[in-house]
Amino acid sequence: MGVQTTLYRQYRVIADRSLELMEQCEEQLKGRFDQLEANAKPHTVEEVQRFLLIESEVHEINTQYLQHALACVVFSAMAVEGYIFDYAALRTSKAYVEENLDKMDTVAKWVVVPRLITGKELGRGRHCMQLLDDLVKTRNKLVHYKSRDIGDTSDAVDPVVDGLPDKARKAIQALNELAKDLDSLDSTAKAAEGIGKEAWGTLRSPHGGQMSSITRPK
Repeated sequence: MGVQTTLYRQYRVIADRSLELMEQCEEQLKGRFDQLEANAKPHTVEEVQRFLLIESEVHEINTQYLQHALACVVFSAMAVEGYIFDYAALRTSKAYVEENLDKMDTVAKWVVVPRLITGKELGRGRHCMQLLDDLVKTRNKLVHYKSRDIGDTSDAVDPVVDGLPDKARKAIQALNELAKDLDSLDSTAKAAEGIGKEAWGTLRSPHGGQMSSITRPK
Protein backbone atom coordinates (compact mmCIF):
# COMPACT_ATOMS: atom_id res chain seq x y z
CA MET A 1 0.00 0.00 0.00
CA GLY A 2 1.48 3.39 -1.01
CA VAL A 3 1.80 6.49 1.09
CA GLN A 4 -1.52 8.26 1.43
CA THR A 5 -1.44 11.86 0.32
CA THR A 6 -3.66 14.33 2.10
CA LEU A 7 -3.97 18.08 2.25
CA TYR A 8 -5.81 18.75 5.51
CA ARG A 9 -2.53 19.21 7.40
CA GLN A 10 -1.45 21.85 4.90
CA TYR A 11 -4.83 23.53 5.33
CA ARG A 12 -4.33 23.61 9.09
CA VAL A 13 -0.84 25.06 8.70
CA ILE A 14 -2.10 27.71 6.25
CA ALA A 15 -4.87 28.59 8.71
CA ASP A 16 -2.29 28.96 11.50
CA ARG A 17 -0.03 31.11 9.37
CA SER A 18 -2.97 33.26 8.28
CA LEU A 19 -3.93 33.84 11.90
CA GLU A 20 -0.35 34.77 12.74
CA LEU A 21 -0.24 37.29 9.88
CA MET A 22 -3.66 38.63 10.87
CA GLU A 23 -2.44 39.27 14.42
CA GLN A 24 0.68 40.99 13.09
CA CYS A 25 -1.57 43.30 11.07
CA GLU A 26 -3.66 43.89 14.18
CA GLU A 27 -0.62 45.15 16.07
CA GLN A 28 0.36 47.35 13.13
CA LEU A 29 -3.14 48.81 13.00
CA LYS A 30 -3.04 49.68 16.69
CA GLY A 31 0.19 51.57 16.14
CA ARG A 32 -1.12 53.40 13.08
CA PHE A 33 -4.34 54.43 14.86
CA ASP A 34 -2.23 55.84 17.70
CA GLN A 35 -0.32 57.83 15.10
CA LEU A 36 -3.57 59.07 13.54
CA GLU A 37 -4.80 60.29 16.90
CA ALA A 38 -1.48 62.04 17.52
CA ASN A 39 -1.72 63.76 14.11
CA ALA A 40 -5.48 64.35 14.16
CA LYS A 41 -5.19 68.15 13.88
CA PRO A 42 -2.57 68.90 11.22
CA HIS A 43 -1.69 72.55 10.68
CA THR A 44 1.11 72.55 8.13
CA VAL A 45 1.31 71.01 4.68
CA GLU A 46 3.85 68.52 5.98
CA GLU A 47 1.51 67.50 8.80
CA VAL A 48 -1.39 67.06 6.39
CA GLN A 49 0.76 64.90 4.13
CA ARG A 50 1.88 62.87 7.12
CA PHE A 51 -1.72 62.35 8.21
CA LEU A 52 -2.81 61.25 4.72
CA LEU A 53 0.11 58.84 4.46
CA ILE A 54 -0.77 57.20 7.77
CA GLU A 55 -4.42 57.04 6.75
CA SER A 56 -3.44 55.32 3.50
CA GLU A 57 -1.34 52.80 5.43
CA VAL A 58 -4.30 52.08 7.72
CA HIS A 59 -6.50 51.19 4.74
CA GLU A 60 -3.81 48.97 3.23
CA ILE A 61 -3.06 47.12 6.47
CA ASN A 62 -6.76 46.74 7.25
CA THR A 63 -7.31 45.10 3.85
CA GLN A 64 -4.52 42.62 4.57
CA TYR A 65 -5.89 42.11 8.09
CA LEU A 66 -9.27 41.01 6.77
CA GLN A 67 -7.75 38.93 3.97
CA HIS A 68 -5.71 36.92 6.48
CA ALA A 69 -8.78 36.47 8.69
CA LEU A 70 -10.78 35.24 5.71
CA ALA A 71 -8.03 32.80 4.71
CA CYS A 72 -7.88 31.45 8.26
CA VAL A 73 -11.61 30.74 8.32
CA VAL A 74 -11.77 29.18 4.85
CA PHE A 75 -8.72 26.95 5.29
CA SER A 76 -9.86 25.88 8.77
CA ALA A 77 -13.15 24.73 7.25
CA MET A 78 -11.29 22.92 4.49
CA ALA A 79 -9.17 21.16 7.13
CA VAL A 80 -12.13 19.81 9.11
CA GLU A 81 -13.87 18.68 5.93
CA GLY A 82 -10.77 16.98 4.55
CA TYR A 83 -9.93 15.28 7.83
CA ILE A 84 -13.35 13.77 8.51
CA PHE A 85 -13.52 12.39 4.96
CA ASP A 86 -10.13 10.69 5.30
CA TYR A 87 -10.90 9.43 8.79
CA ALA A 88 -14.09 7.77 7.54
CA ALA A 89 -12.49 6.44 4.34
CA LEU A 90 -9.59 4.82 6.22
CA ARG A 91 -11.96 3.07 8.64
CA THR A 92 -14.46 2.00 5.97
CA SER A 93 -13.57 2.69 2.34
CA LYS A 94 -13.47 5.65 0.02
CA ALA A 95 -16.28 4.13 -2.04
CA TYR A 96 -18.46 3.70 1.07
CA VAL A 97 -17.92 7.30 2.14
CA GLU A 98 -18.63 8.69 -1.32
CA GLU A 99 -21.78 6.58 -1.62
CA ASN A 100 -23.24 7.03 1.86
CA LEU A 101 -21.67 9.92 3.75
CA ASP A 102 -20.22 12.49 1.39
CA LYS A 103 -23.48 14.35 0.75
CA MET A 104 -24.00 15.03 4.45
CA ASP A 105 -23.20 18.51 5.70
CA THR A 106 -19.93 18.89 7.59
CA VAL A 107 -21.45 19.06 11.07
CA ALA A 108 -23.51 15.93 10.44
CA LYS A 109 -20.39 14.06 9.32
CA TRP A 110 -18.63 14.94 12.55
CA VAL A 111 -21.58 13.51 14.47
CA VAL A 112 -22.21 10.40 12.36
CA VAL A 113 -18.71 9.26 11.41
CA PRO A 114 -17.30 8.91 14.97
CA ARG A 115 -20.46 7.06 16.00
CA LEU A 116 -20.20 4.75 12.99
CA ILE A 117 -16.57 3.95 13.78
CA THR A 118 -16.45 4.00 17.59
CA GLY A 119 -20.06 3.61 18.70
CA LYS A 120 -19.73 6.98 20.45
CA GLU A 121 -20.50 10.41 19.07
CA LEU A 122 -19.55 14.02 19.33
CA GLY A 123 -22.97 15.37 20.24
CA ARG A 124 -24.12 18.66 18.80
CA GLY A 125 -24.25 20.11 22.30
CA ARG A 126 -20.51 19.84 22.76
CA HIS A 127 -18.56 23.08 22.64
CA CYS A 128 -16.37 21.77 19.80
CA MET A 129 -19.48 21.10 17.72
CA GLN A 130 -20.90 24.54 18.41
CA LEU A 131 -17.60 26.02 17.25
CA LEU A 132 -17.72 23.81 14.15
CA ASP A 133 -21.27 24.91 13.36
CA ASP A 134 -20.23 28.56 13.64
CA LEU A 135 -17.15 27.94 11.48
CA VAL A 136 -19.17 26.29 8.72
CA LYS A 137 -21.78 29.05 8.73
CA THR A 138 -19.11 31.74 8.53
CA ARG A 139 -17.27 29.94 5.75
CA ASN A 140 -20.51 29.53 3.78
CA LYS A 141 -21.29 33.22 4.08
CA LEU A 142 -17.82 34.08 2.80
CA VAL A 143 -17.70 31.54 -0.02
CA HIS A 144 -21.27 32.25 -1.15
CA TYR A 145 -21.08 35.97 -0.52
CA LYS A 146 -23.92 38.01 -1.97
CA SER A 147 -23.57 41.66 -2.88
CA ARG A 148 -25.83 44.15 -1.11
CA ASP A 149 -26.96 47.73 -1.52
CA ILE A 150 -25.53 50.30 0.87
CA GLY A 151 -28.18 52.94 1.50
CA ASP A 152 -26.01 55.31 3.55
CA THR A 153 -22.89 55.27 5.67
CA SER A 154 -24.77 53.67 8.57
CA ASP A 155 -25.11 50.53 6.42
CA ALA A 156 -21.43 50.48 5.46
CA VAL A 157 -20.42 47.87 8.06
CA ASP A 158 -20.75 44.49 6.39
CA PRO A 159 -22.25 41.93 8.81
CA VAL A 160 -20.22 39.15 7.17
CA VAL A 161 -16.90 40.98 7.48
CA ASP A 162 -17.62 42.59 10.84
CA GLY A 163 -16.11 40.44 13.58
CA LEU A 164 -14.21 38.27 11.08
CA PRO A 165 -10.93 38.37 13.07
CA ASP A 166 -12.74 36.92 16.10
CA LYS A 167 -14.25 34.26 13.82
CA ALA A 168 -10.72 33.39 12.66
CA ARG A 169 -9.57 32.85 16.24
CA LYS A 170 -12.60 30.68 16.93
CA ALA A 171 -11.86 28.70 13.75
CA ILE A 172 -8.48 27.65 15.13
CA GLN A 173 -10.13 26.90 18.47
CA ALA A 174 -12.64 24.69 16.63
CA LEU A 175 -9.82 22.68 15.04
CA ASN A 176 -8.06 22.20 18.37
CA GLU A 177 -11.17 21.17 20.29
CA LEU A 178 -12.48 18.86 17.55
CA ALA A 179 -9.13 17.10 17.40
CA LYS A 180 -8.92 16.77 21.17
CA ASP A 181 -12.48 15.47 21.56
CA LEU A 182 -12.23 12.99 18.69
CA ASP A 183 -8.96 11.64 20.04
CA SER A 184 -10.70 11.14 23.39
CA LEU A 185 -13.22 8.87 21.62
CA ASP A 186 -10.71 7.11 19.39
CA SER A 187 -7.04 7.16 20.39
CA THR A 188 -6.08 5.81 16.95
CA ALA A 189 -7.65 8.79 15.18
CA LYS A 190 -4.60 10.99 15.91
CA ALA A 191 -6.65 14.03 14.98
CA ALA A 192 -4.26 16.27 16.91
CA GLU A 193 -1.57 15.32 14.38
CA GLY A 194 -3.96 15.92 11.49
CA ILE A 195 -5.81 19.13 12.27
CA GLY A 196 -4.88 19.86 15.87
CA LYS A 197 -1.97 21.57 17.55
CA GLU A 198 0.50 18.88 16.48
CA ALA A 199 -0.11 19.29 12.75
CA TRP A 200 3.01 21.42 12.27
CA GLY A 201 5.28 18.73 13.72
CA THR A 202 3.65 15.96 11.74
CA LEU A 203 4.02 17.92 8.53
CA ARG A 204 7.78 18.05 9.05
CA SER A 205 8.07 14.25 9.42
CA PRO A 206 8.69 11.93 6.44
CA HIS A 207 5.44 11.35 4.53
CA GLY A 208 3.65 13.64 6.96
CA GLY A 209 0.73 14.24 4.63
CA GLN A 210 2.81 16.19 2.18
CA MET A 211 1.85 16.67 -1.43
CA SER A 212 2.71 13.71 -3.65
CA SER A 213 5.32 15.54 -5.69
CA ILE A 214 7.52 18.62 -5.62
CA THR A 215 7.40 20.64 -8.79
CA ARG A 216 9.89 23.33 -9.69
CA PRO A 217 8.01 26.63 -10.22
CA LYS A 218 7.91 27.87 -13.80
